[in-house]
Amino acid sequence: MAEDPQTAAGSIPGLQRLATVRAKAKLAELSAAHNPEYIRQMAVSALGELGDPAYCSLMLDIARESGDYSRFIALRAAGYLCGQDALPLLTAPLAEADASPRFEAAYALGNSHSREAVPMLISLLLDADANVRRAAKESLITLTHRHLKTYDWPARETHDDWANWWTSNGATAAIYRIDECDESEAVQ
Repeated sequence: MAEDPQTAAGSIPGLQRLATVRAKAKLAELSAAHNPEYIRQMAVSALGELGDPAYCSLMLDIARESGDYSRFIALRAAGYLCGQDALPLLTAPLAEADASPRFEAAYALGNSHSREAVPMLISLLLDADANVRRAAKESLITLTHRHLKTYDWPARETHDDWANWWTSNGATAAIYRIDECDESEAVQ
């Protein structure tokens, strides 16, 4: 089914559920540049969600080489699969003028389980784009499990609150993986 371009997209959820070595290899094959973009996107997403760090270098390559939306999906997957090793790639989009790459990089940093990502995300709390600021806040919560009492503070107040907290607690604060999120965490 995955060999036929007409049915390949339909095979991706099944390959993801199988999650065998062969299924992952097929998903990696479907994520190649010669496949239609919609198939690549689905395959990259499925492979990233499986969480196998063996596919870190593939995600980094796709994020570096793709100019399509697959790039953004691969950035998020690279954050999750590669952790701190993805930081050099994840920081490049932060300087782009278009908000979309900054937005995706903010979520990818939140997937990275990296202490070094926190100061980058705090700086994004002052981004000109509201969606980038929201992504940075959500990623900070993912990484630290710290929730603000007032989630909708103005950008400067939110930034200053996080910066002060990080200055006081950054050396010892626990950093969490995206799959360690606990929605019942207390508000601080």
